[in-house]
Amino acid sequence: MTIDKNKKILKNNKNGKKFSGDFFSKKEWVTVKSPDFAGNRVVGNILIDKSNSIKNSVEKIKTKVLEISLADLKLNEDLANKKIKLKCNSFEKGNCSTTFFGMELTRDKMCSLVRKWQTIIDSFIDVKTRDGFFLRIFVIAFSKKKKEAV
Repeated sequence: MTIDKNKKILKNNKNGKKFSGDFFSKKEWVTVKSPDFAGNRVVGNILIDKSNSIKNSVEKIKTKVLEISLADLKLNEDLANKKIKLKCNSFEKGNCSTTFFGMELTRDKMCSLVRKWQTIIDSFIDVKTRDGFFLRIFVIAFSKKKKEAV
């Protein structure tokens, strides 16, 4: 499909100028490395905006939170029901190192835990470690099915 035939590809902005069709010319690829507990392997690549100053690109990449399956990190398919969140913390020469930011169960695993005729008890607590990190710990418990329940 050519640009002349499809008018939606190029639209006029406020100044009346047309946008260029190649948005990837303003992006650059960054290699993402996993944290120490996963062996500092290359996890994948992400796109970030190019900027004239290095400080802006570093600040943009530090706000990124990536989500990946634990099975992909540990190369073990039995751990596929856990999702790990990684936060980019340092950036140098096109490489981004990450730290652990959170973990959650996948939706299908949570749905398989919930059953009829039982009570779900969930709670959370905020904990501060000795080295200054804050953790929010969630606990989910399930009651047993009663014999009298229909």
